[in-house]
Amino acid sequence: MTAYEFNVIFTLEARSNSMLEVITEYYSLSESRVFDEIQGAITQLRMVLTAKGIRYTDLKRALIPNIGKIERAFVFDWSKFDTAWYGREVLHIMLPLLEKGSSRSVLVGDWATGHRFADIFRESFGESSNARLLDGPQHADTLYFVYLNNLTEASAARLDSALSKHAAYLGSIDLTYSSLTKAFLSTMLVRAFIQHRATIIQGHEDDRDETEDVNLVGYDFQRYGFINRSVPLWLYNWFLSYKIERPVLRNDDSDTIFSLNAMTAMPHPIARCTVELDERKLDYLQREKAGSLECAGFKELSAAEIAIQIQTKLDGNYIYNLARAVNGETLKFDIIIENGKAARKTCALEYCPTDQKLRVITFY
Repeated sequence: MTAYEFNVIFTLEARSNSMLEVITEYYSLSESRVFDEIQGAITQLRMVLTAKGIRYTDLKRALIPNIGKIERAFVFDWSKFDTAWYGREVLHIMLPLLEKGSSRSVLVGDWATGHRFADIFRESFGESSNARLLDGPQHADTLYFVYLNNLTEASAARLDSALSKHAAYLGSIDLTYSSLTKAFLSTMLVRAFIQHRATIIQGHEDDRDETEDVNLVGYDFQRYGFINRSVPLWLYNWFLSYKIERPVLRNDDSDTIFSLNAMTAMPHPIARCTVELDERKLDYLQREKAGSLECAGFKELSAAEIAIQIQTKLDGNYIYNLARAVNGETLKFDIIIENGKAARKTCALEYCPTDQKLRVITFY
């Protein structure tokens, strides 16, 4: 692929945030108008962040999956707290433990479903998993979760060790790979804030001046050495919301549709696009990316077989790293390829809506 300069939207949230879908339908917006609105909005966000001393590009690892890092849910029994504001208590336990040298998204929430947590947990990980979690609240799921991405194994272990001193702490769940538990939590947890080194980024009311910095979530960030910054909530919801991976529902692909529309005024559904991997590209991948192909489970497959596997993966995940060449000639995005619980790799695809093709660029 020719080297171009790209404008990148790391992620666009139209999965649980219906604002884009509602305004598109209400105002009968064309795809061209939707493209203009999204591009205008991301430009506005970059300007707001820059004015607050934050570069959008520096938030990448907090906003999208990082193959070299892990994701964890830290679980508490909220009935052990003497206050209804147990979420605040939990975060005040965790804030001093967060490393200020990296960035991550922080999602929080209760177990809020008619399905018992223990049943879903066993279905995901078996009986031999975290016994303390399975032996937790028996009569009601009084569970509160704090979900962190972009963690190292060492930092996750350090958090786990420090939190284990608290009576309300039940343990942590490694949710780096797909599971039923991960899918359930993706529907329950809300985005609290982004921790970007020593800066907290959250949303504030849309009718406030965008230059203001407001602490709507109410945690005492300053006490633990953090600076609070905020942006209009609608911009936060669109572009600063980490999406916990889960299968795409067959009749709910609006998130993918708007993500494609973010790159081009003339999107074509990827379900109707053919994945293409030519033999020259496969030769290159076998020479230069052999380890990635093996991790993805593609080492012994032909170009056609790999293309079929990627097509299947597209049907069950969201797309991110939405990149548009400055001259508009090239569009590309990334997806995660999982090989069971053995490995995860990123597959970069060139999006060619006019030709209705998705060309494999690389694995990494």
